[in-house]
Amino acid sequence: MADHYQTGVKLNCKGKLIVATPKLDRDMFRKTVIFIYDHSKAGSQGFVINRPSPTTTVGKLFENNSVHNLDHVDERLHHGGPVNERNISMLHSGEWYSQNTIPVNKYFSVSSDTHMLEKMSMQNEPKEWIMLAGKSAWSPGQLEAELEQNCWLTLDAVPAVVYTSGTDQLWDLCVELCGQEMINTYF
Repeated sequence: MADHYQTGVKLNCKGKLIVATPKLDRDMFRKTVIFIYDHSKAGSQGFVINRPSPTTTVGKLFENNSVHNLDHVDERLHHGGPVNERNISMLHSGEWYSQNTIPVNKYFSVSSDTHMLEKMSMQNEPKEWIMLAGKSAWSPGQLEAELEQNCWLTLDAVPAVVYTSGTDQLWDLCVELCGQEMINTYF
């Protein structure tokens, strides 16, 4: 089996980042970095984490959902992908939970319910988080085929990259990390 950062990998991508290669330059996923939170025989699901909304903040989103007291939340809402764009989810650190929280691994969980909004309005929020509208999804075998066609690089997701990297440079950083891992392995 190939290493996790090479293209054409046959592995479970749950909890990993997939990084668009130039094969997707004319696609909606051009220069995207996607966190995969589910990868099974039934298909794959993830969130684009480097596409913040140019205009919508999380605070504005909450106002539109009648949840107030979020003046302290000025983070941008991210476009998670083209599927279910009206659904709001939060990718967050693993120590926090809500009614509909799905753990991905010890570092990451996904929540998607109105209770998470209420908790955040009371300043009960995860240590690290990204709020997303929509998601990215692949039918059974589709992501594996795209990996085999060298459309994506894979990289272990770590909080320092997912939460604290500048979104404008996140794709460049991930490509550099993939390249560095390859050099470290083979040279």
